[in-house]
Amino acid sequence: MTGNITLDGNINLSGGNITWGNNLPIKSQFAVSETGPWHDDMLPTDKYRRDSNDGGATWGAAYQFRGTDGAPGSDADVPGYIKNTYIDATGIETFKIKTNILQVIAPDNAASASDYGFKLDGYYDGIQYNMLNIYYYPGDGPLIHFGSDAAGIISYWDYLNTNFTGDVKFYGKVSGVTAVFA
Repeated sequence: MTGNITLDGNINLSGGNITWGNNLPIKSQFAVSETGPWHDDMLPTDKYRRDSNDGGATWGAAYQFRGTDGAPGSDADVPGYIKNTYIDATGIETFKIKTNILQVIAPDNAASASDYGFKLDGYYDGIQYNMLNIYYYPGDGPLIHFGSDAAGIISYWDYLNTNFTGDVKFYGKVSGVTAVFA
C-alpha cells in the first residue's frame, strides 16, 4: 500500500508487528548549543535536545537535557560519630548503638541452633573476650541461653525455671522464693 490510509475503529495486531523502517514518527536531535547545528546521534558533548512527533517534518523547542558541572564544593562538616562508624555486608563498627528494639535475625544459612542469637564481645586486660552470648534454641519450648566463652555458663532460663551453674549470690532482700535443695 502506498499513499494516505485512514482507518476507523479498533486495530488488533494479535501478535503482529509494526515495522517503521527509517520513518519513525518520534525523532530526537542533539546539539552543543540551543541553536544547533543539530544531528541525530547523541554525542558526549551535547547539552541540548529537540523532539519531533511527525517524523522530522516539524521540531519542538530545544531544551537542555544535560546539566553543567557546578563549582567544586567543600567537605561537609560531618559529626565524629559518622566518621567513626563503618557498615558493610558483614558487620557494623561503631562506639555506641542506641535503640528501643535491637532485633537480631538468624541468616537463612545458619548452621546450628547456636546461630540463632548474638554475641557481645568486650575487652578485658587488653584482650578481646566473648563476654555474653544470648541464644534462642528452637525445639520443645522457648529456651534462652545466657552464656560466656570467657567465664563459662552463667545461667539457663526457660521462662519457667532458672538454672544456675556455679556459685549463686544474692544481694539485698530476696522474697517470694520457693527453693528445693538436693
